[in-house]
Order: sequence, then C-alpha cells, then structure tokens
Amino acid sequence: CDDLLSVKFNGTGTKLGDSIFRNCTSLRKVSLPGKMKYIPEKLFYGCEKLNKLTLPKQVSFIKASSFRGCKALKSIHLTKKVYAIGDSAFRESGLKSIKLNKHVQFIGNSAFASTGIRNLNMGENVLYIGNNVFADCSRLRKIYIPANVKGINSNAFNNCSSLRSIRVASANKHYSAKNGVLYNKDMTKLIQYPLHKTNRTFRVPASVTYIRSDSFNGNNYLRELTTSAAKIGNHAFQQMGNLRTVHINKGTQKIGSYAFQACSKLTRADIADSVKNIGDYAFSETKIREAHIPSQLKVMNESVFYRCNHLSAFTGGHGKKFSVKDGVLYNGSMTKLIQYPSKKKAKTFNVPRSVKKVSYDAFYRVTNLTKLYFEKGIQKLPYGCISRLNNLKSIVFASGTKLKNAQSAVNDCPKLAVIVGPNGYQIRWMAYNAHATLITL
Repeated sequence: CDDLLSVKFNGTGTKLGDSIFRNCTSLRKVSLPGKMKYIPEKLFYGCEKLNKLTLPKQVSFIKASSFRGCKALKSIHLTKKVYAIGDSAFRESGLKSIKLNKHVQFIGNSAFASTGIRNLNMGENVLYIGNNVFADCSRLRKIYIPANVKGINSNAFNNCSSLRSIRVASANKHYSAKNGVLYNKDMTKLIQYPLHKTNRTFRVPASVTYIRSDSFNGNNYLRELTTSAAKIGNHAFQQMGNLRTVHINKGTQKIGSYAFQACSKLTRADIADSVKNIGDYAFSETKIREAHIPSQLKVMNESVFYRCNHLSAFTGGHGKKFSVKDGVLYNGSMTKLIQYPSKKKAKTFNVPRSVKKVSYDAFYRVTNLTKLYFEKGIQKLPYGCISRLNNLKSIVFASGTKLKNAQSAVNDCPKLAVIVGPNGYQIRWMAYNAHATLITL
C-alpha cells in the first residue's frame, strides 16, 4: 500500500500476522493493539518512512526483520518485558540509539547490522550476542560486554570502522579485554581487534594460541604485527590498508585462507619454519618481495601467493612437500613448477627437466623474462599460465615435446615474436592464439 500514511488499531486484542505492512513505503505512524505480546516477523520490513512507534507494554519478543529497512526510525523504546531481539530485527534501519532493558537476554544475528548506532549499553542479563549483530555499524565507537554474556558469535563486529575499544565486565567468566582488544577469559583466543584502534604496532600476547577469523579485517592503522599464535583464522588480517611488516614467529602452525589477502602495502612477511599449513590466497594481492617456504610445510594451495606482482624470490623450501631452486617454487619432487617470481631479475629461464606441468598463473606478469625454455619432460601447460609477460620475446620447446591442452597457455604477451618447437597440433594452436610465428623443429 504505497500511499498508506498512518494506522490506528482501536481494538486492543487485535492479532497481527507476519509481513502485514511490508513495503508500505509511505507509512509514518502506527498505533499498535494494546495487548500485543510480540512484534511479528517482517511486520514493518521496508517501511522506510516509519518514524514514530510505541511498543505495547506487553511486548516481550521482537521477531526477525520486523523493523528491517525502516530508515526513518531513529530510536525506539523497548518495554520492560522484552527479553529477545530476533535476527535482523533492526537491520538497515535508521536507528541511532536504543536502550536495552535488564531483561534482554538474546540478541539475534545481524540484529543491529548497518545502523547508525554509536554507543550501546547492553543490560547485564544479555547471554548471547549473535553473528554479525553490529556488522557494518560504521558509527559504533565503543562496546561494553556485560558480566553474564556466555557467547559472542564470529563477525559480531565485522566492518565496524569507527570502533575504538571494547570493554568487558571484570566479573565475566568467559571474556576479557586488554587495551581495548577482546579475548576469551584466559586470553588464549584473540576475538576482536577494534578497527579504529590507531596503534601502529601490535604484538599478539604470548598466551594467545588462536587468532579468530576476521578479527583484524579492515583495520587501516596497524603497520607492523608480531605473532606466535598456533593458528591464524581465515580472513584474520585481510584488507589492512597500512600493514607493511608481519613477523610470524616460531609456534605458528596454521595460517588460514585469505589471512593477509589484499593487504596492499605489505612488503615483508617473515614466516617461521614451524608453519605446517597455509590456506588458499593467504598472501595474495600483496607486495611482499620475498616469500619464505617453511621446512615443515605440508599443505599449501598454489593460490597462496596469487598476483603477488612484487615478488623477487622464494626462499627456504627444504621440506618434503615443497622445494625452492634459484628462487623458484616447485612441489617437493620438482615435477610441478608452482610459481616463478614476477620480479626475478633473470632474463632467461630454463625449466628443469623434472618438471612435467606448471600451475595456473605460474608465469604471471613476470617483468624481466625475455626467453623461456622448456625441456622435453613438460606435458601440461594450463590456460593462461604464461600471461602478461611484457618483455617475453621467445618460447622454446625441446625436440620431442608432447603437450596436452596447451593451446591457450600463452595470453597477452605483446613482444612475443616466436614459439619454437615440434610441429604438433598443440604448439601450432599455441602460436596462433599468442599471435606469434611458429618455427618448427
């Protein structure tokens, strides 16, 4: 009902179902039935002009998405009986302030996400804080965790770009805070580092064994980080715009997927030999110049250093699963070339005879290479594995080379003049697709 402006219920006992006023975009004022005991699900979802509402005194539960998208609703007074706020109840509303009474125990997932709340005092009886409760609350500055809170789900404070500090009641048996950073009680888990905390350096306490997923994600102030935590969660340090140096010391065993992905100023990452597992895209799209491959490393996807276009060399690689030779990364048996550093200074490169295949993007944006030579052992070259080499002039395959699915291996190499190799179907199509002259052996 696009033109409905106001509604008043004279009958105190009128019962309302779900979504009755959903997307009534002109609705501004509602007088609800006096005996309502809960706010139905999605009751005012999308009522973007609703700016005045008094909850009946008997209301004890606000169901999921009941005020979602109510952009004109700046504040609301909860009754003394409200004990639970459902998932996304006020999500994407205009809420700037709300006072939670002492009876509130449960706050659902995304309940206040994407609102303008600046400060929130939670009553001492709150037990659980759901996932993404305050996600994208860009004006939230401080948060206080009451004594009775037993559970805080992951990403509760995701993208709270103005959050400066987190406090925890000293009597809380499950959580603690130190210098504004949220931990579990015994400080073995780091749960949340405030995104607007302005310190330039941070050393993770020695007691911490686990850095929770997304815990630092988006902080644009830290420049140097030191940790020996056994496990670093997924996305833990992702998109930290000013992070330049990372010291991952002895004791760390696992670095999660996307852990440092898109840290655009990260140039140095010291990785201890104790690391056994590095997740997908962990250091992708960073500016690290050297990457150390730990001797104990057992699991690492070939995407870990994806699009690290400032990488000049790999070091280490003395374990069973991964090898490093002349700064180039291979699997342990050197049958697969995983990555050639983009900024390696050599102008020519002979792929070792043991190599049978290369990874996707193995030779991506290599700046100095002019000649690439493959021995007879090479069998597979995936799509785009030789891509955007602006100075590459020639590719040579040894006599007797037999390739599979290699016709699209070369992309966007503007100076590539010739491809030399046996007169086979795969190499002929490779030369054609790369706009290069084929010289057959």
